[in-house]
Amino acid sequence: MKNKDYNSLEDDLAIRNVELAAGIGDFGRRFFAPCYLTDAFTSGANIDFVCDALHTPFADNRFDVVIICNPYRFGFSDDNENDAQNFLKEMTRILTDCGKLVVIGNNKNKYCKLRKVQEEIEKFQQQNPNIVLSLGVETLDEASYSGYIFHHTDGIKRTFPDKQITISIHKHL
Repeated sequence: MKNKDYNSLEDDLAIRNVELAAGIGDFGRRFFAPCYLTDAFTSGANIDFVCDALHTPFADNRFDVVIICNPYRFGFSDDNENDAQNFLKEMTRILTDCGKLVVIGNNKNKYCKLRKVQEEIEKFQQQNPNIVLSLGVETLDEASYSGYIFHHTDGIKRTFPDKQITISIHKHL
């Protein structure tokens, strides 16, 4: 089942959670099992599907939970304003009504800044009045998630997640 393109893998509909941009990690599988792991740039041993988080190949209303762990090059930053809106659009498409987008991050990560998440949610709701996004934030410590360690893209530095941002999706179509 590992290291195959999405189109060549039979989708197990019993798996209701997916971690996007998992990289070399296995956060989703460890803490949100059963869970698919995806990544756009890696076809490592843990990856089930190779896909871009902004353009997933999954069906509408496919998942109950989408997990993003220490996002890199997408998400909620000031780098590209359209990315956050496109990301939210894709997440509301693949999540079920009452689904959750869970962003596990660190305050040093510019792709999951709470201020930017709040701004982007407000913009999204103005453009999509039939979808309500509710925001929840939880502070984490080193004991949270059993001391899970983030690996930076340089492969050397490590840090712990210090916040969990949960965006609940409510569709009124």
